[in-house]
Amino acid sequence: MSITADYHIHCGQYEKAYYQPAHVIKSLYRNGIKEAWLSSTTSNIMWNNADEKSMLIQHIKDELSEALYTAKQYGMRVKPLYWVVVNRHNEGETISDVMDDFPYGGFKIHPRLPGWELSNAFVLPLFEEICRYASDYHMPVLIHTGIDPEDIPSRFEAYFSAFPKVEFVLAHCKQHDIVIRLFEQYKNVYGDCSFCPEKIYRTICDAGFAERIRFGTDFPITHWYTNPSDCSLNELTEHYKNIIQNQYCIPKDAYRRLKISFKRLNLYICVYTRKNASNSSNPPCG
Repeated sequence: MSITADYHIHCGQYEKAYYQPAHVIKSLYRNGIKEAWLSSTTSNIMWNNADEKSMLIQHIKDELSEALYTAKQYGMRVKPLYWVVVNRHNEGETISDVMDDFPYGGFKIHPRLPGWELSNAFVLPLFEEICRYASDYHMPVLIHTGIDPEDIPSRFEAYFSAFPKVEFVLAHCKQHDIVIRLFEQYKNVYGDCSFCPEKIYRTICDAGFAERIRFGTDFPITHWYTNPSDCSLNELTEHYKNIIQNQYCIPKDAYRRLKISFKRLNLYICVYTRKNASNSSNPPCG
């Protein structure tokens, strides 16, 4: 079975590398990918004033618009995810405000980033607002998982049962013993295989949950670890080809056992302009 969908893709600024949205989409297309979930790592950049905030938000929308425009040219279906920035909502914006402003098809949560600290009492009401919106509009919620208390897979467990219509995807399947327990308890919880060691992936499969694992690569973050000085289209295309053919940074044989599904999303295309993005400090994976 060939790979046709990637449920964990990024574009934009990552450390000192800039991954042009059109190059990311074309790299996927050249390697047979027809569908993808995409979020912008430029979302990691923090602003210092209202003007910087406005510029960054517009730049992120421009990036995703460029990706959607390119995808439409190649007959691909791309679902843009809103990478939730807590500070936007601390300053008064609601989830509905953001979602009304751009045709996002879901949410990306990275609990290691500023604002998601365990001590921040604002986080849980915000996450509930996200879940309520996702439930009402049938959107997925992709959640980064790791090994620390901030990104433990069970951090938002209370909401998995409270919102059974929402598809929660635990990126990377870190702390797989917890992930397996969550799979056992909640039918609406899934994972992806990005940055997931083959041994862990097979353990999850052996537990009977192969069909709960979505194919995801975290591309082009995988590229940043190999050759961040060259973000050209040809370089990215070759790197993604190596991911598909040689299982670089993903479990070997993963795609053979995956059940891939994708709901069509009607997207509109925005006029976009390119702006320069600042450098930022990013987490090890997206």
